[in-house]
This record gives sequence, structure tokens and C-alpha cells, in this order.
Amino acid sequence: MKTQSWLHNGLTAAALTALALAWGCQSRDLPGDTDPKQPWAASSARPPAPTPAAVGIVDDKLFDVESVMRNQGALNITPEQKAVVLRELDAAQTEFNHLEWELNGEKEKLAAALSGEQVDEKAALETGERVTNLEGKLKLAHLRLLVRVKNQLTPEQQGKLRSLTK
Repeated sequence: MKTQSWLHNGLTAAALTALALAWGCQSRDLPGDTDPKQPWAASSARPPAPTPAAVGIVDDKLFDVESVMRNQGALNITPEQKAVVLRELDAAQTEFNHLEWELNGEKEKLAAALSGEQVDEKAALETGERVTNLEGKLKLAHLRLLVRVKNQLTPEQQGKLRSLTK
């Protein structure tokens, strides 16, 4: 029973971390669509790029795509920069969708594995490992996008964006 409780708490924390990451850059609260009996099975729509804080990075190190888009005029974003950022955003969105599809399937399997009176610990832990691996891939995909967006901005644009977003 201790293992089941630990697994449930660990996966709940991991799922909530993934949700915070996935929903980070939208200026809104986390979705309230989780089933209290299955917090690891929260549904989510297409996850946008997170804010830097959502991936545990100091706020002045990376920039969310929404801030760049919202301030593109003030930053004097060039057509070339815009094209690259949009291309990166489109590629990341496709990757997010594929990862979310896989992740939700594994969460569904985990919920089923944990629902019986007795839990096959080995099977549940294997499925839990797949869930956490997919969550890690999703976080890396978000981090990759944020790095690529930052790399498109000149040092002057980065400084300006920092001052605009404080």
C-alpha cells in the first residue's frame, strides 16, 4: 500500500508539473478539468510554449513566445526573425501534439492499472515510467523552443524585452 501511495503522489506531482509547463505561457490558471480520483489523468488541449518560470529557469534568461509576439513592434522584429520563430513554433506545436497524444494514452493505461483492488506493481511502475519519460520529452521540447526563440533575438532585443516584461 505504501508503494501505491508513493506512486500516486509522485505521478500526481509529475502530472501537475507537466500541466504547469504545458499551460504556462497562457496568462491563465491551470485547467480545472482533473478528476480528483485520477489527478494524473488531467486532460489538456494543445500545450503552448511555457513561460521561463514554468521550466524552472530564472525569468530573465528565456522569453516566452507570447511576449515576443506581443512586443514585436517595440522589438523591431525583422521579417526573417518572424519567419524563423513561426517555423519553430509550428514544429514545436506538432511535436507537442504527438507527445500529448502518447502521454494521454499512457496516462489512461496507468489509470486502468491503478484502478483495481490489487495493483500489479511491476506493470504500474513500467507504465508510470513511460508517463514520466513522455513528460520529460515534453519539457525538453518546450525548453528547445524557448532556446531557439531567444537565439533569434539580438542582445538589444533581449534587453528591451526584459524591460518591457518587468
